[in-house]
Amino acid sequence: MEGEKPPIRALKQGFNVMGYQQEDFEAPEHPSGETKPSDHMGNQKSHIGKALFDSAFNFYAWYLAHDNAPVIHCKVFEFLSEIMQISKISFENGLYLSAEEERIASSAILELSDSLATGFTKCSDIPIILEKILKKLTDDNPRALIIAALTKLEYKLCIHNELGLTEEVSNQMKDLIRSAGLKIVPDLPDLIVNTLARDLIRIDSKTTEDCNLIETFKDSVKILEY
Repeated sequence: MEGEKPPIRALKQGFNVMGYQQEDFEAPEHPSGETKPSDHMGNQKSHIGKALFDSAFNFYAWYLAHDNAPVIHCKVFEFLSEIMQISKISFENGLYLSAEEERIASSAILELSDSLATGFTKCSDIPIILEKILKKLTDDNPRALIIAALTKLEYKLCIHNELGLTEEVSNQMKDLIRSAGLKIVPDLPDLIVNTLARDLIRIDSKTTEDCNLIETFKDSVKILEY
């Protein structure tokens, strides 16, 4: 991926925004490719978030197509998944991203694409740059921070299964996490948003050996049932 662009190959199997396999997926030719995955998303209230989702999705697809060891570089996919979820939830029902926030993040991903293609950026720099983009999106936006934290927890508890959960419990957690994300709506009081954001950060910081982690999560998201 450094220097000149490697030859393009289409994938017949890829991963969706949360890392699960999906069929009949073809990677675009370049991180700034012309495909518009957000065209399949429901445009219910706002167009803000579409451009960022497309930029992150296309980079995800391009990187996956040329990464010979995706397991080793799982952080790249996790950061991109967090960015995609932030933009998707905002676009579909959250309405918490501003046009300027989207422009800055989307431009940063496209700039990363270009600098990789020209050899000015090394592969090892990708997770560092993506983490900075994510931090910029979430530092002053607690709603975006909640979605990022929920996505990170889904990776930890369901995809990587760091607690060794049974399949049944893992699926329950996945449903709880995704249900919580859908409740981040425009009229959600700031007090609830800030409280939940703080609690999710605290939960994520706990050691994976904490047997009460799941119950703590359930108790935290109950606040969304106000």
